[in-house]
Amino acid sequence: MEVVLLADLKNFGKKGEVKIVSDGYARNYLFPKKLAVLSTDALKERLIHEKKLRDEKIAKQQKTKAELIHKLKETHLKITSKASVAGTLFKGINREDIAKKFREVTGFDLDKNSVILDHPIKHSGSFQINIRIINKEYPLKVTIN
Repeated sequence: MEVVLLADLKNFGKKGEVKIVSDGYARNYLFPKKLAVLSTDALKERLIHEKKLRDEKIAKQQKTKAELIHKLKETHLKITSKASVAGTLFKGINREDIAKKFREVTGFDLDKNSVILDHPIKHSGSFQINIRIINKEYPLKVTIN
């Protein structure tokens, strides 16, 4: 009997896979626990279409990621903030400020949680800040006046 899995099953298969199983296994275990349904041609076509859409989405995300990494390498942010004569800023520059400025300069939406900053920047000067994109860090140059 050919079935389509509705859930991931350890050591058997992942959700959406078409598997050939014995009639008894399907009737007595998979169907009552709603872990699988009987495979039909229409269901197979729908699964193929969903896989195609999922693959297109992943390709688009990878392209956007590559463009973002390229922008990070060529971008130098300049943030202006009020400071004392000694160069101490009246308001610290935080992750949200850096993400907002990056959005303004490049047009790419950068999540504030992607900006790696231990504490707010309190002095004017040039800094190199790391940006995390899918478990990898990339440098971003920031100058604060």
